[in-house]
This record gives sequence, structure tokens and C-alpha cells, in this order.
Amino acid sequence: MRGLARIVVGFVIMLPGCSSEDSTNPPKPRPRKIAPKRPSPAPASEVPAGPAYFATYGGGLVKAATDGTLRVVPGTAKELNGVVGNSKGDVVAVGKGALYRLRGGKVVQTIRAGKDGAPTEFGRVYLDAKGDLWVLAYDSVAVLSSGKWTHHRVGKKLGGSLRSFAVDDSGKLWLATATAVFLREGTAWTEQKTGAGRLPGFEAISAHGSAIYASATEGLFVHERGRWAQKRLSSSGTPQIKQVLVAPGGTLYVRAFKYLYVMARPDRPPLRLAQGTEYRGHVWTMAVDGADRAWLVGGGRVRIVSRDGTVAAWAAGTLPQLAYSVRGVHVVGGGPKLPRNLPQTGSIAGKITRKGAVLAGANVELCWSPDFVFQLRGAKSPCDADPFKARSKTGADGAFRLERVPLGVWKIMVELPGTAKWSGAGVCCSGMKPSATTDVGTLDLRR
Repeated sequence: MRGLARIVVGFVIMLPGCSSEDSTNPPKPRPRKIAPKRPSPAPASEVPAGPAYFATYGGGLVKAATDGTLRVVPGTAKELNGVVGNSKGDVVAVGKGALYRLRGGKVVQTIRAGKDGAPTEFGRVYLDAKGDLWVLAYDSVAVLSSGKWTHHRVGKKLGGSLRSFAVDDSGKLWLATATAVFLREGTAWTEQKTGAGRLPGFEAISAHGSAIYASATEGLFVHERGRWAQKRLSSSGTPQIKQVLVAPGGTLYVRAFKYLYVMARPDRPPLRLAQGTEYRGHVWTMAVDGADRAWLVGGGRVRIVSRDGTVAAWAAGTLPQLAYSVRGVHVVGGGPKLPRNLPQTGSIAGKITRKGAVLAGANVELCWSPDFVFQLRGAKSPCDADPFKARSKTGADGAFRLERVPLGVWKIMVELPGTAKWSGAGVCCSGMKPSATTDVGTLDLRR
């Protein structure tokens, strides 16, 4: 990959008195080719601003304009699973049974699953620079080009379930299954000798230029200059990789279960950013912008990570339009400006019963993504490790109240008194209003 290629620069230095030849007739130095340096990515301030698109599950497609204002884009389904785009500004939002193509921020085409040659389902989606649409289906990779669908069938011989695919700069199609990586050559699939073990567990695959990045349970495997090699991210074990992306300037971002790895230069170890308050929050997905930054979304939060590890963030409650689960993000250029407004908060009130009977003295917690195996991780409660949590206790009548909760969609957990067992009481609060109390009514535990 050009952006990550190691550059070696040679210099010829002639110092007086250091030559073994006659200094009056020194030998002519042989000219050496000096490898041209690839320019570093432009700072974010020099990259033109652009909009960002957020696909939410429940709130539709949200567009953040360059000035930071947000609005819901009309014409898409409310429940979206992702959004992709290309350098020309084309955008495609991914629904359960439909794809929505946008130009200029408006929906110009709706593609229905199973109609006019389209796949019967839409998995992972990619939009290339020409505007061709690539879709991973159950047993094939389908391409929509000039209004016509072409299906690259996979067949059973490849083995393993289809995980992901990538298209390199020459238009070659790469496919990752659970057990191997394949390259489409003509009408045949060629299995790649990645060097992984018998059960590698490939999950994500990404392309940047001619380089291919494939993540597996054994680590990260990179294909460059016709060869596969394993890239070590940590000396203390193999991270569980969720997503791999390469920014336009060549910075590599690897989102793992606990850490975000940032590799700005191939000759130096990657930065390992712990999922503290800036990263924790059960990030759903990640995208990169034109300034070589990564945008991480999840839990009503947006974190923007630069190649040097610095972070800018929209806190939970700052963006009520993103209160729903954000399933995808696409950023144009350097992205929009960050809003300066403080998080908006409100109160939540309700009553807890168990099989119809009032539950008094019960601990109540609220967070975005409770951990149901928190004991195995050494936590004290399901919401203990979440970036934001609110706690209360039910009164004699089973009533509870949670204060200063950022606007968003939250999950409520209840501890059964005297048992140290927790139960989910439901998902609430998409209709929260600033400085107001949202009454969730009676929440009945059935166990």
C-alpha cells in the first residue's frame, strides 16, 4: 500500500580527507535514486469540510451539515443498518430490505431486495469511485453497474459463512469467509495462502490501493506486493479485531474489543488507545475521513480520533438525533464542525413490580449497553463499566427516579433484593425532552 509503504532515502556524502583515492582526482560518485516521499496527510484544518451521514436504527438517516447542524433525511426507512459513500459524494443508506441512493443529500433511488435482479437480501455494501454498488448476499457478491446487476456466485466449495469483501484499486474482488480469504480471478475463486492456522476465524477485510487487510482471531494479515504477512499489533496477546480501515493518507485504524490501534507509520509500533472514557461505550462502527481521522460511533456518542491519538468528541445527549443506536457512519472530506452546545439532560421516573407485586428497596441502573456477564469481568453491576450510568433505588411503593440523564435511548436494569441477580426492565426514553421528566410507567419483571 502506497500510504503505508516504507520509504528508504539514500544520500551520498563526500567529506574532505576521507577518501582513499587521490583527492585531486576523486572518483565520481555513482548517482543514486532517491525514493520520492509521499506527502503526509493534510491537517484537518486544511481539508475541506464536508457533511457526515449517520444511519440509525429507529431514527432513520441523519445528516450533519458542515456547520454541525443535524437533520433527518426524508425518504429512507427508520431502521437502517449502515451507510456507505465514495469520494464523489454519492451515498447509499442500507435498510433491511432496501437500499437508498442519495445525491446532494437527497434520496434519488430506492433499490428493493429481490426486485429487478437485485439480491434477495443486503449484507455488507460498498460503493466504489465509479458509483458501482457492491453487495454481499447469502451466496454471492452482486454488483450494480449502469443499472444492471451482476452476481458473482460463491458456491459451497469455498466453505464457511461469508463475512466480508473488499475491492482493490484495480477492481479485483477479495472475499473473506470464516475459514479463508479468496481472490476472484476471471470466473474462479483462488484461495489465498495467508499463513493463518486451520481455524483462523476471518471476520473483516479492507482494501487500500493494492494492499489488503484481513482480520482473524489470530490477528491481522496483510497482503502487499504479492505476499501475505501477519502484522503484530500487541506483544501481550492477539486482540479480538472488529474492524479494519485505512484512511486516505495511509493511517491504519484497527478497532478491537478493548482497544483502538492507530498505525500512522509502518516502521513504528501502533498506538494502543485503551477504551477509557473517550472510547468505551460499546462502539458499533467506525469510519475514516479525508483528514486521516477515525470516527467512532455508538451509545449516542461520536468520537473523532486523530493519527496522533488525540480525541474530539460529541458527548451523549449533545446530539438528540443520534439517541438511537447508530449502525453506520460516512464522512465526506474533513467532516462537519463539532457542535459547541452542552449535553441536554432530563429525568426518568417509573415504578418497578415483579410479577405484578411492588418491588421495594431494589437497586435500579440505567445505561446504554449493560454487561450481563459483568461478574466475569470483575465489575460490580451491569452498568458499572459504561461511560454513563444513573442509579437509584425503589421506594416502598416501587417508584424510582433517575436525574440528569442525557437525552437518548437507554436500558434499565433492576437488582432483585437480597439475590445479587439483575434483570432487564426494558428499553426506554427515545422521547425524552430537555429539562423534563419522562414517565416510563410500570415496568414489570417476569422472573
